[in-house]
Amino acid sequence: MFSPLGRNALYCRLRFGLDITNFLSVKFSPDKIIWNHYLGNVSPKLQADVDVLKDMLMFRENKQQCVFTRDEIETVIQVICTE
Repeated sequence: MFSPLGRNALYCRLRFGLDITNFLSVKFSPDKIIWNHYLGNVSPKLQADVDVLKDMLMFRENKQQCVFTRDEIETVIQVICTE
């Protein structure tokens, strides 16, 4: 617990329900554990908002694929980010 590695291991164990021996395993995959934790804790509405926001950001950068004007895209982004 006194070292940064010990604190991080304890934090991961408490937050993601990991067994400390998992850290020493060759098959340990922190990205899968964190992704599964995220999927289990995110609401469907939040996930839908994030998906729309990602689309609007993509359309803002690549206008050829979108029927919205730049102002409409910016409005949608602003509404999603300030709800």
